[in-house]
Amino acid sequence: MHKFVCSFTILWFVLTVVISASDERVRKTKDALQESIRIKRNELKQKEIRKKEIQLHLQDSYLAEQDVFMKIKALSEDIETLQQQIVQTNEKQDHTKRVLARQAKEVLLLKNELREHEKNAQQRVRSIYKILKRKETQSLSFLRHDFSFKNINFVEFILGHEVATMQDFYKKKQSLQDLLGPYQQRKNTQEQLYQKAAENKQLLEQKQQEHQRLLVNIQQDRQIYYRYLEELQQSMGIVADELRYWEEQKQLFLSFQNTQGLLPLKGKLKSPIKARIIQPFRAKKKNINKILYHGITLEAPKKSVIHAIAPGKVVFADTLPGYLQLIIVDHGKESFSVYGKLSRLKVSVGEFVAENTPVGFTSQEPVTSKFRAYFEIRYKGKSVDPLRWLKPGTYKRRGQRRR
Repeated sequence: MHKFVCSFTILWFVLTVVISASDERVRKTKDALQESIRIKRNELKQKEIRKKEIQLHLQDSYLAEQDVFMKIKALSEDIETLQQQIVQTNEKQDHTKRVLARQAKEVLLLKNELREHEKNAQQRVRSIYKILKRKETQSLSFLRHDFSFKNINFVEFILGHEVATMQDFYKKKQSLQDLLGPYQQRKNTQEQLYQKAAENKQLLEQKQQEHQRLLVNIQQDRQIYYRYLEELQQSMGIVADELRYWEEQKQLFLSFQNTQGLLPLKGKLKSPIKARIIQPFRAKKKNINKILYHGITLEAPKKSVIHAIAPGKVVFADTLPGYLQLIIVDHGKESFSVYGKLSRLKVSVGEFVAENTPVGFTSQEPVTSKFRAYFEIRYKGKSVDPLRWLKPGTYKRRGQRRR
């Protein structure tokens, strides 16, 4: 326990020496605060510029997306039109094929009929020729008095009839063949149109796929920009918070330069924590005529936050034997507040704090599982009774009811 007292005494001696050379430190602190503010302002300005650039990129991205959408829509309409043309061409091709097939079949039937008719006509002519050579043919004259197979007019009539019939067949055949030519030409034209439409459709589909890939790339790039913008927004928030922090530190520093210390606030200071006193000021350990505590030990019902009692500058924030985590705040004019037995600190050395600023958390005692903290006020190098500096009735003394 003696070494705890010695370490605390040495700490106060070192702090007294350091704080005594304050003019140069104040100047350096002011310069450092101004430099930090300048850096953060420049950083925030650069991030604002980058944010505007990203927003412009996003606007361009939306315009490009709309343009690609319009092109894809136009390509889709062209593809639909070509698809309808292909369907119509297919229907025309099918119709032309059916007509060609039917007429080709008719031409084939006419060819066969003509061939058969020629064959029969030749047979009839040969038969007539043979009959005319026979004498028996004269005996048929009784059928009609003017009948004679040797009648040239009758023979010519028969031959003319055969020739006329064959010519009629030839004309029908020629007319069908004449029809086959235009239909075949129309079929070839339709096939060319179909092939051209199919090629154009394929080309448009390729362009549509390229535009779809371009659209996907634009959307992916925009998502990247959105993520980057979100990260930039978060970063800007952090920098803005840091800038506010340094500006507040500057204001607190300027206030600290003009501070009158704790003496004008004596009897008006707020408590650092709502708790009860379990170890009063200047308590002595049994059988040892030594002062072990220059402050008071407080006990809270749960883990609580310790607050600074007045504006000041943190001059110590570290572990100290017997006090766990310890914070010392310089309030100027040789007045200090001490917060010990903390489990975690929320401030660091050199930081300026305002009244009621959170500085740490109470620690839990292993044996009792209670949450405790140590609080002390020093004025002109000597510890003073905190209850005389805090508002009356803030803590009750042992054996005294709280007002």
